[in-house]
Amino acid sequence: MTARVADALYLNVFPNGVYHIDQLFDLDALPDKVLEDVSVEMRINGIPYRDK
Repeated sequence: MTARVADALYLNVFPNGVYHIDQLFDLDALPDKVLEDVSVEMRINGIPYRDK
């Protein structure tokens, strides 16, 4: 993931400033290959969050 983000930052123009990755990139816009290698787990106060 880090390599993909670094490539995108190097090859594209983004607004000046300091950003979190999720402020510049949308997971839905990433290539399918990257999404195969990425998993997301959300926790609130250490308890796994499950969308109902």
